[in-house]
Amino acid sequence: MAMMNKIIYAKTLPWQHEGEYRLAIPIAPGEEPWNTLPYHLEEITELKIGAAMTDADKEDIVDKAKAVNPDIKVFQAKKDNEGRISFDQL
Repeated sequence: MAMMNKIIYAKTLPWQHEGEYRLAIPIAPGEEPWNTLPYHLEEITELKIGAAMTDADKEDIVDKAKAVNPDIKVFQAKKDNEGRISFDQL
């Protein structure tokens, strides 16, 4: 759990320029799943796809995201030769 908290609540200095909000909802045994929580569709404006995601998974996730918000912006991660990650808008 300590490692998961570091991943969820930490941001490395090279990425501090990103003005993002992270939503972390720990679910205890017996609690409702996160996807039952209400939210407004316009609150989800961007989707970032990992560099190693399979095409089938990417298509599935993007289709689901666009079904909820057709105006969502989708970005694909990529690594350069030095291991730096950047995103291309799809």
